[in-house]
Amino acid sequence: MNTETTNTNESVLTLSESTSTPTPLPLPAVKTLADSFAIFSYTLHRYGGQKTDQQASDEVTAAKNADRNSAKVVKHLFAGNPILKAVISLDGALTNKMRATYPPAGRSEYFIHMPEIIKFQRDTFNPFLIERERLVTEFIESAKVTIDGYAFTGKGPLGDMFNRDDYPTEAQIRAAFSVDVFLAPVPTNHWLVKHAEDAAAVMGEMYTQGMNKRLNEITDFVKRKIIESLDWAAKACAEKEMGEDGKLKRKNIHESSVQAFMGLTDLLRKLNINNDNKIEAIAASFEALLAGTTAPALAESLKSDPLMREVIRDQVNAVREMLDF
Repeated sequence: MNTETTNTNESVLTLSESTSTPTPLPLPAVKTLADSFAIFSYTLHRYGGQKTDQQASDEVTAAKNADRNSAKVVKHLFAGNPILKAVISLDGALTNKMRATYPPAGRSEYFIHMPEIIKFQRDTFNPFLIERERLVTEFIESAKVTIDGYAFTGKGPLGDMFNRDDYPTEAQIRAAFSVDVFLAPVPTNHWLVKHAEDAAAVMGEMYTQGMNKRLNEITDFVKRKIIESLDWAAKACAEKEMGEDGKLKRKNIHESSVQAFMGLTDLLRKLNINNDNKIEAIAASFEALLAGTTAPALAESLKSDPLMREVIRDQVNAVREMLDF
């Protein structure tokens, strides 16, 4: 057994310096809202198929003895057209899906996670544009038939209000169904970016407080275990004391207690959460002291060998001095 003691007088380390204010684990790197998202916005334009009929408006207000500007007659040039209704329904379905899937960034604006943009374009927006273009083309073809039929027969839902000049050309109709798309980074001054940063700061503070609490609990546990081991060693190494019966007696040394004392090295190293070099030095000194022995052998030495008791006692005192308790 190595009974060489370690010089601990070079520097004195208090436990409060090394473990009462442990350094928490660093916060994980988290991208901000501005880094991780883009703003996607779109505007869907539609041909409404409506036209104000001033002549009919004048006739209605005159018949009712009303001011000329008090009422307007609006003609629905393609009244009841199912294809136009299908376009309106398709546009509404996209709006509902966007609202249900993506957080709003403003009116008709949505936050989309950067990695999802390509998938969104492929699976959602491009199929929508293709279907919308198909319906618009179908509507234009049906509009031609409708207009020509009304002009040829002079009949239709509008009756005598039909006027061929009210109807736009094919190019005008197609242009009226345009789609504006805008994709841009999230501005750093966007109010939601500030809100997200504030929330991250609060969560970071909660994390720090929680980690500090947990680390302090661990260091308190270390303190208790070290003190228990040192107290036991001090009693085990004490000389015989007068018992109640007037006889000198030595404290009983149980092998299980010796085993716990020998585990102090591992305990110090496993719970040295700040990787403190001086705590490691204490562990190393115990390791050197107890090298090559076993719990039964150490128990026997403490019972029968005054020199061993003195060495252990000196080591315990050195540790107490180093840890200041």
